[in-house]
Formats: sequence, C-alpha cells, structure tokens
Amino acid sequence: MSFGQDISRREFLQASAVAAGLAGLGVPAVSGAQPVKKGGILRYAHGADVLNFDPSHLPAGNFAMFYTLYDTLIRFDQKYKATPQLAESWEFTDGGKRLRMKLRKGVTFHSGREFTAADAVFTLQRYHDKEVGALLRNMSLYIKEAKAEDKHTVSFFMEKPNAAILDFFDSMFIVDKEAVKDVKTKGVGTGPFRLVRWIPGDRVIWEKNKTYWK
Repeated sequence: MSFGQDISRREFLQASAVAAGLAGLGVPAVSGAQPVKKGGILRYAHGADVLNFDPSHLPAGNFAMFYTLYDTLIRFDQKYKATPQLAESWEFTDGGKRLRMKLRKGVTFHSGREFTAADAVFTLQRYHDKEVGALLRNMSLYIKEAKAEDKHTVSFFMEKPNAAILDFFDSMFIVDKEAVKDVKTKGVGTGPFRLVRWIPGDRVIWEKNKTYWK
C-alpha cells in the first residue's frame, strides 16, 4: 500500500508496534525472553508534535496515536493476513465489485453511542469529501458508494474489482458521525484508549477505555 509523501511504510510499521504496546497496557518486551507487563502507565517520548486527532489526515509522525483512539474495519497481521476488527466477516460478490461486511455488535464510541453501519458509511463519505483533505482520498474513490443494509451490515460498491481495496479498510479509521465536529480536538473513536487531555506542544494523556470490545 502506498501512503503518499506524508507517511512511509516504515513509519506505518513503527506506529503499529507502538500501538500494540499501548493496547497491551504496558511496555512491549525488549527481547523475546522478557514477558510483556500488563497494566501500569506507559510513557512514550514522541518525536513529533500532535497536529490534530482527525485520522483521515494521517500526518507523518502522528500515526501511532490513531490506533489508540480509533479502530478500523479490518487489520493486517504481521503475515499480511486480513483479520477482523470492527468488521467480523466480509465477502466479495458481484464479480468482486461488491464488498459486504458484517459488523461487530455491542461496540460503543467513547461518547457512549453505539457503533453502527451508518458510521462506516459516513466515514467513507468523509474520505470522499475533497474539503476534508483525507490523505487516502484517491484510494477511497475506488469505492463509488456505501450502503447500510441494516444496523450491522454494510456494503461497499466498486466500479471494478480492486485487489488492494482491503488495504484501504486497514487504514480507514471509523469516526462517530454524531460527534465528528470534535474530531480534530477530542477524537471520536471506538479505540482502546480515550483522550483525557491534550496540551499542544507538550503532552497527550490517555486513559483505558473500560468498555472496549476486545
């Protein structure tokens, strides 16, 4: 997958490693012989200032934090196999031009509102919107539209099959459609941590999302 000039594949992998450590509520082991410590506080010295919390922008150096605030529909594991996240299952139909996803039930945003297919549709529409300035907008346009079939089923329709389209869903962080006005300053996701405080140029403080679905 190409992330353009703002983020490289190396930055993406480094960010994923940091996010994995956060999700484990501890500092990752220094070597394979040391166990991961659960619980406690993780202090991470970040080399770049936080610009904002809009995950569609994917600014270089800020990628790791999006995995603390948000979830994607799928994630690729270390063997580059697509694994379920907010989407529990998916299938291609219509000769590969339709991608139908069954979404996870019982997931809530940090606001307390339930995640539904309407949020997945809304998130894609934000990527399509030129005014939003999404980094992956061009890739998102391979999907011509999305429809919520019911509360927990969404279909994405493409003009033609695209073998790399799952890469996009690995980086499309789902936002709360009813709280998106706060996306740049507060974050509006379903992720394993929620934002407590942001002091620009100084620090970001997170706390565990006690209702996280994992």
